Amino acid sequence: MPDGRVLGNGDHLFTIDAAGRVFDRENDPIALLEMDGRLVGKDDVDLGRVGLRNASPPGVDFAWLTLDEAGTVVRFDPEGGPHPSGAWSGCGPALRTCTLVTHVIALSQMRGRNASRVHVGLGIGMGSGAGFGMFVMP
Repeated sequence: MPDGRVLGNGDHLFTIDAAGRVFDRENDPIALLEMDGRLVGKDDVDLGRVGLRNASPPGVDFAWLTLDEAGTVVRFDPEGGPHPSGAWSGCGPALRTCTLVTHVIALSQMRGRNASRVHVGLGIGMGSGAGFGMFVMP
């Protein structure tokens, strides 16, 4: 939304601002996207890295997801096998924001499967720019 709110199925999930700060629904800070691509949570917790079209989980040097030219999200299993995982439409100048949203959602899904490994609230950040994106799950 133009005011920074991110919606999922019509529900307010979290809010972002132009400085890359991520806030939960109660406006409590969750994370910050640093200029170098590091996503940092509360107490400097490593939440991975986010590039323009790809992202890697905390403590890993290779991408676990990417967005291709058409906006298709491809997630990679631990062995590197690709798996289509939805698509974005309308990211435009906010491509990195779309990548970050996808990364944070993947982190929250990972948390559900392995709660002791990653602790993250649902959130997003962006370095600069604004835009509108829509994500469609397969």
